[in-house]
Amino acid sequence: MTLDASVLNFYKQSNLMLITNYFQASQGRGTSEADLQQAGVQEEVKEQEEAEAVVGASEQAGEEQIETNADMEEKRWIYQTEQRLIEACCQNDWDAFENFLSDEAISKEKKRKVVPVITGLKRGAPISIVKYLIELMGKEAIYLPDHTYKKYNWMQLASLCRDASFEVIKCLVDIGGKNIVAMHSGNRERTALHLYLEVGGSCPKIIDLFLKVGGIEVLDIVDSFGQTPMQCSNRSARVAIIACLQTMERSPVVRNKIQALRSMALSPRQFHDLVQKKDFGDIQAFLSNEEYSKEEKVRCLNFRDMRDNRKSFELFFMLLGPPVVAEAIVQAMGKDFLYTRDDSSGDTCLHIACCPWIEYDDEGTFYNVESQSRLVEYLHSRTGGKLLFDTNGDGETCLHKLAKCYFTDSNLNSIKLMVEAGGRKLLLMKDNEGKTALHNACEYVCYSQSHLNTVKYLVEAGGQVLLSSQDNDGNTPLHMAENEELMQYLLSVSRPNVREMKNKEGDKAVDRWWCPEVKEYFNLISTTADAFSDDLQCPICLETMKDVYFIPQCHHHFCKQCITQSVQQQNSSNCPICRGEFKLRDVREDPLIGPILQSKLLKAEKKKQEVLNNVQTQLMEAKEENRNLLDELNNLKRKYNEL
Repeated sequence: MTLDASVLNFYKQSNLMLITNYFQASQGRGTSEADLQQAGVQEEVKEQEEAEAVVGASEQAGEEQIETNADMEEKRWIYQTEQRLIEACCQNDWDAFENFLSDEAISKEKKRKVVPVITGLKRGAPISIVKYLIELMGKEAIYLPDHTYKKYNWMQLASLCRDASFEVIKCLVDIGGKNIVAMHSGNRERTALHLYLEVGGSCPKIIDLFLKVGGIEVLDIVDSFGQTPMQCSNRSARVAIIACLQTMERSPVVRNKIQALRSMALSPRQFHDLVQKKDFGDIQAFLSNEEYSKEEKVRCLNFRDMRDNRKSFELFFMLLGPPVVAEAIVQAMGKDFLYTRDDSSGDTCLHIACCPWIEYDDEGTFYNVESQSRLVEYLHSRTGGKLLFDTNGDGETCLHKLAKCYFTDSNLNSIKLMVEAGGRKLLLMKDNEGKTALHNACEYVCYSQSHLNTVKYLVEAGGQVLLSSQDNDGNTPLHMAENEELMQYLLSVSRPNVREMKNKEGDKAVDRWWCPEVKEYFNLISTTADAFSDDLQCPICLETMKDVYFIPQCHHHFCKQCITQSVQQQNSSNCPICRGEFKLRDVREDPLIGPILQSKLLKAEKKKQEVLNNVQTQLMEAKEENRNLLDELNNLKRKYNEL
C-alpha cells in the first residue's frame, strides 16, 4: 500500500496519531481526509497554546525569584540589625539605639520587625528610649516576651525587674495596670514581684508600687513551685513590705497580713543562702528572734542543699562562723546536736571546724585562721572535750584534721589545746590508713616557721614512740617529710633505729630524697655513735630515762613517771618486763645511773651540736659555691650576647 501527500505531510510532523487514524479511515473504521486535515490544525493550535503557557510560567518564575531575593535581603538586614542592637544592649550603648530610632530612612514597619528594640528596655535603658519604643510598638509591647530570654517566655515587666530603674518599671505598670502586675510568666509562672524579690530587691518605692497597683492579694500569688513572693524575699524586703502595708487602709485583712509577715520565718532555702553568703548578723538576728518558733529555726538549720550536700548548720561550721552565732544555734537546736554526725563522712561539728578550709584575700593572705581557732576552742569547751577521741568515717580524729591545716600560731594554740586535753593517747591514735596526726603534719607541703614549731611540739609531746609509728604502708613521719628543713630536724631528733626503719617497699626515709645535702646529713647522723645504751632507755616510753627509778626485786629501771602511770592505769603491781610482783612504795631512785646518765646526756648533746654545726657549715659552703657558679654562668652568657 502506497502513502498519499497528506500522509507524508503528517509523517513529517511526526503526528503518529493522525497516521493511525488515516489507516483506520482507509480501512473503513476512521474519519475522512477532511477530518484528518482539521485534526492537524487543531493540534497546531494546541502546541502553540502550550508554548505560550511555558513562556508565561517562565516569566512568573522570574518575578517570584525577584520577590524571594528581596525577602532574603530584608531578612539579612533584620538579622544584622538585631545582632548590632543586642550587642549595644549588653554594653549599655544607648547612642546606637538613639541613632537607630531617629533614622528617618528606616520606616516604622521595618523598625517594628527588629525584635531587640523591645529588649532595649532591659539593663537600665533611659526612660526616653522606653517611651519612644512603646510609642513605636504600641501598648502591646509590654506583653511581648523578652527576646534575650525568649525560651523562658518572660514578659517584659518580669525581665525588667532584675535591671531597670524605678521610672521604667513605673512606666510599664502605669500602662498595664493590675493585669500586668499579677500576670504569671515564664516556665515557673512567677509574677514580676516574685522575680524582683528573688534577686534581693528591697526598694520601698518599687515594692509600694506593686502593692498599690496589684493590691494586697498579689502577696498570695504562688508560682508553679507553690512559693509566694514573700518566700523569695530577704529580711530588708519584708521590712519594706510591712512599712508599705501600714500606709494602706487599716482593714482586718491588712492587719492580719502584717501580723503574719512579722511572725514569718525565713524559708529553709533562704536561710541556707544566708549561711553561704556569711551573713552572720542576719543569721543571729533570726535565731535570737523569739517571734520565730523553735520548729521553724530547726527546720532551717537542718535544711540540706544538694548543691554542696551540707546541712545549713554544717555549712556554718565549715565556714567558721563566730562563736556567738554558734551559741545561738546551740540554743535553738539543743546541745545534743553537737554530737550528731554527717551522714556521708561521719564528721562531727568539731571535725568540720577543724577542716583545712582556708580562704585568701586579694593579696593572697589567709584571713580565717583566727576564726577557726576561736570556733575550735568554743566547741571544745562547749562539749567538755567529749569529741576529742571521736573518729569519722576515715578513722580521723579532730587532731588529724587540724594537722592538715595551714600552720599559724593560732593553729598551734588549737593543737596544744587538744593535746593537753587528750594526752599521748590522742597523739598515737591512727586513722584507717594507719597515719597519726604527726604523719599528716609532716606530709603538709607548704613550709613555714609555724609549721616547724607545730611538728616540734608534736614530737616533744609524743616522743620516739610517735616518731617510730608506721602507717599501713610502713612509712614513718620521716618518710612523709616534704621539705629539707623539716627532714633535717626529724633526723636530728630520731634514734638510729627510727632512721633505719624501712617501709613495705624496702625504702628508708632518706632514700626518697635526691637532695645531696640531706643525704650527707643523714650519713653524718647515722655514723655518729649513739650516746646511750639500751640500758639507759626506758622500756615503757622508749625515751632516755629521766629521774631513773628501779624495782628492788628485779632491778629493772624505768622513768619515775612511766612506772607510776603504768601501775595506776593497769591497777596491778607487776613489772612491765618480767611481770614480777612489787609494791609501788618500794620503787626507789638509782643513785649511780643518774650522774652517769647526766654526763652522757651532756656529751651527746655536745656531739650532736658539733655535727649539726659541721653540716650547716658545709651547706653554707655548698650554697656559696652554687652562687659563684651561677654568677660565672651569667657572666659567660652576657659575654656571649655581647659577641
